[in-house]
Amino acid sequence: MTKAAEFTLCFLNQLRMSRDTIMKWHSDPGFREVIKGTYCRVVMRNDRGRKFYRVGRVEGLGPEGNAGVVLSYGLKEKEYAIEFISNGEFTEEERGAFLNALEQDGVEIRSSQDVAEKVKAMKIFLMQRTMPRTHIDQEDVNEPLECDTEQQNSVLKQSHTALSQRAASKEKQIEHLSYEVSRVSSEANTLTGHLRDKEDRLTTQRDGQKQFRVKLKEMDYLISLQAGIIEGLQKQIGSEQELQGIIAKKRKIVSTKLKEKQQE
Repeated sequence: MTKAAEFTLCFLNQLRMSRDTIMKWHSDPGFREVIKGTYCRVVMRNDRGRKFYRVGRVEGLGPEGNAGVVLSYGLKEKEYAIEFISNGEFTEEERGAFLNALEQDGVEIRSSQDVAEKVKAMKIFLMQRTMPRTHIDQEDVNEPLECDTEQQNSVLKQSHTALSQRAASKEKQIEHLSYEVSRVSSEANTLTGHLRDKEDRLTTQRDGQKQFRVKLKEMDYLISLQAGIIEGLQKQIGSEQELQGIIAKKRKIVSTKLKEKQQE
């Protein structure tokens, strides 16, 4: 079995330090040593301000008089104020994210033997401070670290339920997104149709304007042609009137001469 598989959620929760436990014992000199290597569930917020929880390995306490806790996540270390430490238990999702961070940063996962030794140290610390020294049962201290099957099944059931709920939520989100995509696509098609109709109308108008300009040019040409014809006719008419005047004068001269001859 790999170390990641041995490092179960049950074992992780046995090494969990709650906010109340830290507040109770942080001023005890021996607590500074025993808390190292345990784990805290710390509240975080993502870029959108949404709250989530993360597993942090305790590297130590803050300065004297400060209830802060220094936690590591992979190779990163940061001190957190006590109000950011949760009293709740870890989840399987948080355990998986923590192990992934260790793997990505190349940090070795602790063995089950190491976990058992730390749990033993925590038991001794608590027993020494909660009961007379003569009442400490070494068999209880050396009791093997185990997680019963019923507890593991309960954890698995909770994880399965949480996963099922997230899957159902994702399906609803996908269904909603599909509806939104369909709606937007329909609106886009309608808008595209309107734009095409408008483009066709504009094209028809442009074609009509072109035809109108062609007809105007044709009319201008016909008007110019008619003006030339009229001008030619006017000149011709003027020439004919002048010729008729000359003819009338000639006739008058001839008539006068005939009368003169008759009188002779």
